[in-house]
Order: sequence, then C-alpha cells, then structure tokens
Amino acid sequence: MDTTTIIQAVDTLAHVIAEEPVQVEIPARHSIMHFFINGGAGYMSILTLFLIGIFIAAWKAPAWVRDIGFGAFIASVVAALIASHQFFGLILRDADKIITFRISCGGIQCILIPLIYGLMIYLISILISTFQKPRI
Repeated sequence: MDTTTIIQAVDTLAHVIAEEPVQVEIPARHSIMHFFINGGAGYMSILTLFLIGIFIAAWKAPAWVRDIGFGAFIASVVAALIASHQFFGLILRDADKIITFRISCGGIQCILIPLIYGLMIYLISILISTFQKPRI
C-alpha cells in the first residue's frame, strides 16, 4: 500500500493543475425570441394569446383573470405533454442511432420552456387578480 503525506498530495495536485488549465464555459445569453422559437412557436403563440387575454380581462372583466391564467397553465401542461410524447417517440424510433445525453437534455429543456412560460402567466394572473380585489 502506497502512503503519501498531505504535502506530497498537495504538490501532486498543484502539478496536475499547473499542467492542465481548467476552462470554464460561460453560456451565451439568449434573447426572448430564442426561447420563443425553442419552446415551439405554435405553443408559445397560444400562451402569448392567453397573456394578452389576461391583460384585456383585467381591464374589461376582472372576474375572468384567474380563470384565463389557469387556462394558460393547463395549455402549457398539454403542450409539454405533447412535446414529451413526440420526443420520446423519436428516441424509441431511432434507438439504434446514437442519441447523446447532451441532445436528450437539450430536448427536455425545450420541452420545459412552454411549461415555465405557462406558470409565469398563471402567476401574473394570480397577482393581477389579487391586486384587483376590493380592500376592506
């Protein structure tokens, strides 16, 4: 059994770090349009119509704001489920081809974009509904 002292281990680690520089990748910033397209233009357009509907309802029919927000949340869940079904169907169909973990993570990330957008719309509707209630 080879025993090393703490000083030798630190020297070895310093030598390894000095030989191989560590590169840190900073992810590029994405615009809102990038998320809109990656989330699926059809799904995201429908959710944006719900968001516009919330603002119109806040002005004309305040009682509908929370219901429209909940509709946006349900639509985002349906969009995520449809996209998941398509994604896993693709993986099953092309199982013999190499689908890397990185590609799979990118697909799951794109599936989650409409869901996050729908949750944000629902949160906005709850906030608008809460602030429009008459105070005691």
